[in-house]
Amino acid sequence: MQEAIGHSRDIKKRIASVRGISLLLDFDGTLSPFVRMPGKAFLPASTRRLLLKIIQKVPVGIITGRSLDVIKKKVTIPGIAYGASHGIEWDFGLGEKQNKLSKEVAAIFTVLNREVGLLVKRHPAVLRENRPFGITFHYHACPRKDWPAIKRDVIRLLWPINSNKNIKIFWERQTVDIVSRSSGTKGDIALSLHRHFLKSSGKKLLPIYIGDGITDEDAFTVLKNIGLTIRVGKSKASVAQYFLKKQSEVNQFLTFLASQIIY
Repeated sequence: MQEAIGHSRDIKKRIASVRGISLLLDFDGTLSPFVRMPGKAFLPASTRRLLLKIIQKVPVGIITGRSLDVIKKKVTIPGIAYGASHGIEWDFGLGEKQNKLSKEVAAIFTVLNREVGLLVKRHPAVLRENRPFGITFHYHACPRKDWPAIKRDVIRLLWPINSNKNIKIFWERQTVDIVSRSSGTKGDIALSLHRHFLKSSGKKLLPIYIGDGITDEDAFTVLKNIGLTIRVGKSKASVAQYFLKKQSEVNQFLTFLASQIIY
């Protein structure tokens, strides 16, 4: 059962009992507030100041569905490590690396891109993001009266790939993410990044992961037994241990965290 961060007596005790922490953060809806146009997501100045303070003491990584090139341009904080495109590409400070899409997944994405193009023609207010290793589109900007018809079209679009074990579909809050399952997940990259931090620091670190949605559940799952997992927004379906009520509370938690770091 999820516990509200503000009501937890456990957090401070756990942080104080370890030699160090690693901080892993989602971007959209976690560091960046929700924006109607996905391309306009940004890192608030107050959050940037907190991260600049925290990274002086502990390793920080950002794990996102956005491409590596895009997330680096939005964050621009020296020393931060990145896991991007749902784990397909990454930069832990040793140069950019990426997994390759299988031929099967690449062929599926070619067909899906064409189908999404037709969806956008039928519903011009659908917002399509340009992502090199996946397909993402949003219909929250469409008139609500059109949502039922869009949902029916999306279901038809996704039907041929619903059972494909190499594809993962995230459908939440009028956003659809279609990604390669075989090339990595946020859980895979979160664990890899934490292990990198362990090796580079020479300490036993407590991983803290904060994310806001269904795409973060893989990371919550792999880290819940070894660290602290925090969801932005309470959800009974989430495996995260704790929750923040809303995105604006992320800065409050980061402020608290900065006050606890004395290593």
